[in-house]
Amino acid sequence: MAIDPVAFVDKMFRQRGQTKVNGATTLMQHALQCAWLAERTAAPVTQVAAALLHDFGHIVDEAVVEVGQDNCHELRSEPFLLVHFGSAVSEPVRLHVLAKRYLVATEPGYFERLSAQSRQTLRYQGGVLSEPDRANFLELPFAQQALQLRRWDDSAHLPDERTPTLDHYLTVLDNLSRG
Repeated sequence: MAIDPVAFVDKMFRQRGQTKVNGATTLMQHALQCAWLAERTAAPVTQVAAALLHDFGHIVDEAVVEVGQDNCHELRSEPFLLVHFGSAVSEPVRLHVLAKRYLVATEPGYFERLSAQSRQTLRYQGGVLSEPDRANFLELPFAQQALQLRRWDDSAHLPDERTPTLDHYLTVLDNLSRG
C-alpha cells in the first residue's frame, strides 16, 4: 500500500511537532514560521515546502532525537522528501546545514547572530566550511535556495508569531505531491 505523504507529514507534525527548539518555539511553530517567511517573500511553492520541511528529519524517525544534538537531520528525511516532493524541495533541505557552515565562513557577524543552540550544533556539523568546500558548495544545484532557506530558518524562532495553520501548508504539499 502506498503512503500518503501529506497525511504522513500531518501525522508526524501533530504527534511529534511539540518538541521545543531554542527553548522558545516548538518544531511545528518553527516550521510554520519558516514557511510563512518564504510565502511572504513570494518564494516558489517548492521553497515554501522546503521551509516547512527543513527540520522534518528531527521527527521523521520512530524515536524523536533531541533537538540540539547533531542527528544529521538534514539527511534523515531526504529520501522521503525526494520521492514525494522532488529535488526542488529535498535539496535545499539537505543543504541547509551546509549553508549555515558556508555563511559562518563568509559573512561577517553571521556566527554571532546564530542562536546558542545553532552555535552548538555547528561544531557537530563540521564547523566552518573550508575555503575549497565553499566554492564547491556554491556550484551545487539548489545552493542559492539552501542559503535563502537558512536565512528563514535563522529568523523563525518567535514564540508569539502568528502564521497560517499547518492545514494551509498541507494543501501546498498536496499540490506538489500530485505534481
